[in-house]
Amino acid sequence: MQDLRRWCAGLLLALIPITAALATSFDIAPHRFAEPVNRNLTRAGSGIHIELTGCRSKNPSTCSFESSRVGIIVQGSTNQRRIARITIVADLMQDREDDPQATLEEAMLVFGAIILVFDPHLLGSRRTELLSKLVENALNVGRAEGDGFDGRYMLLFDSAADGRLLIKIAPKPIR
Repeated sequence: MQDLRRWCAGLLLALIPITAALATSFDIAPHRFAEPVNRNLTRAGSGIHIELTGCRSKNPSTCSFESSRVGIIVQGSTNQRRIARITIVADLMQDREDDPQATLEEAMLVFGAIILVFDPHLLGSRRTELLSKLVENALNVGRAEGDGFDGRYMLLFDSAADGRLLIKIAPKPIR
């Protein structure tokens, strides 16, 4: 776990310089979710790219996105151009030749890039601490929750059931 904490800290330190330029908070239409996240991933040199795979425009609108190892579901209102929930799904026990560590790393890179976009006021050291603690607790205990400045985070992991890591991100209620 100490290696994971150091790795997350390094990741987030690499992404910190691009925070201010790409901050958008949750005020964006769900189908446009990938644009600012991909800019963060590109600037970090991650080689990861998120693609829109489809949208249902019922109320709320639900859009699906994928990277090579991670799925993302974004729900929100297209009328108000606001995201209500982001869910990252990483199958750490999938029947692929991919190393589960590579899937976890991709999920953490995507999570870090999303935090930078949708919780831009969360300071660097607090961001690093929050991400590290959430991931460590979810993998060890099965569940973790925490608040950023603009966002609320919940991670769920059940290695005995399906081996999926779920990362749920939602805006905090307007103060």
